[in-house]
Order: sequence, then C-alpha cells, then structure tokens
Amino acid sequence: MTRSRFLNRFRKNRTEKNRLAYQTQRNYCVKLLKKSKQNFYNNLDVKQVTDNRLFWRTIKPNFSDKIKKNENIILVENDKIISDELEIAETFNNYFGNIISDLGIKNDNILSENSDPVINAISYYENHPSINKIKDFKEENSSFNFVKVTLQEVREHIGKLDNSKSMQSCDIPTKVIKENSEIFARYITAAFNDAISSSIFPKSLKFADIKPIFKKNSRTDKENYRPISILPNLSKVFEKILFRQMTRFLDLVLSKK
Repeated sequence: MTRSRFLNRFRKNRTEKNRLAYQTQRNYCVKLLKKSKQNFYNNLDVKQVTDNRLFWRTIKPNFSDKIKKNENIILVENDKIISDELEIAETFNNYFGNIISDLGIKNDNILSENSDPVINAISYYENHPSINKIKDFKEENSSFNFVKVTLQEVREHIGKLDNSKSMQSCDIPTKVIKENSEIFARYITAAFNDAISSSIFPKSLKFADIKPIFKKNSRTDKENYRPISILPNLSKVFEKILFRQMTRFLDLVLSKK
C-alpha cells in the first residue's frame, strides 16, 4: 500500500524526491516478495506436489496477477488508505454517480427531465429516413403485443442459465433452480404471465447488485475499476423470453437491407 501511494504521488508530481521514495519502497517490496516465495516453496507440503489436482490448485495462483475473488478492495484517496467497506462503497458510488457530469457531456434536449424522454425521442426521430423506410416496408395493420409464456419456454430458459455466472447474495443459487426446475417453473410461469397481463415488469427483478471490477494498473485507484450489474436469475429468464418475442416480430417488420 505504501508503494502504491508513493507511485501515485510520483505520477502526479514527477520530482526526484518522489521518484527515489517510490524506487526505495518498490525495491523493498520486491525483496519481501522473493523472501515470501522462498518460504512458501520451502514449507510446501509434498502431497500437494505429487497429487496432480492439488498441485495445480496450489501452484496456478502464482502464475497470475489477477485479483482473488475473496480479496478485499483497498483504495487510496488523497494519500489516505480506505479499507472500510462502507467508505469504499461510498467512494465508488460518488465516483461512478458523477462520472457523466465530470466528462462534461451536455444533456440532449430530447432527454429533458421535464417530460417523458421516451416520448420525446419518438417524436424527435419520427421522420428519420430509416424510420420512414421501416414504415414503407411493414404492413399497416401490424402491431406487437407480448403473449403469455408456456411452462416449456420457462423450463427451457432456466436450463440455459450459466452456473458459473455471478449471482446476487440474496438470490436462489442457479444450480438449485436448474436442478428443481420442474417445481420452480410452474410458479415462475404464473408470475411471468401475471406481469405480462398487467404490463408491469416486476419491481423486485429490476434491482441489481453493483460490483466494481478491476481493469488495470494500480488496484488502489478507483478510476481503474468498472461497475457491473449483477441481476437476479429470474430477471435474466424473463428478459430473454420477452426478447425472443420482440425479435420474432421485428425480424418480420425490419428490412433485410
């Protein structure tokens, strides 16, 4: 952490004093790392080397610089080390929440906060050449409506869920849903059809867990992370079903050219 702090200070102010401070701390860290590796291999259990599976489980992490899944994030902000989870969350929230305004992107008039942005966008592009081309191609009486889903559809999409994908902390494990799809699918199908009938996407399926993912360079700099949204498993299933219905309709309406 001290090395990273000295490096950030040197990048912001490239003086000889800051360079020497970083270089000294870097060399000290390299020395510690070599000593730790030596102790690790000297104390390595022979069983972990002779067993093929244990060997790769023990050795493989040493070939990668990627962060461990359970490793806590530590940031450095204004030469202050931040390790408290709540403070880290607030730091990321403030940074990502204000990133658009910090980039100086002007707000488009079609996305005005004083009216419905969707209606504004439709009106703004109503006579766009591509829209006129679509109007010429499609049938006048063609319209789209979501239709109720079947039990077989729901079971099919549940079976396509990826067990290796991240899931929300309060979500039902993907493996459990897939292994018990015969039971879950009946209740899920009923819930999805109620949502389609009422034209309301379930509010509980809109919430996502936001997780910062490290990109590159220093792990202590908040700018080197990007946020990803982890959605509920059932949200993924419902969205894919609705997406399939919309795609079937649009494939018939949109020009192939």
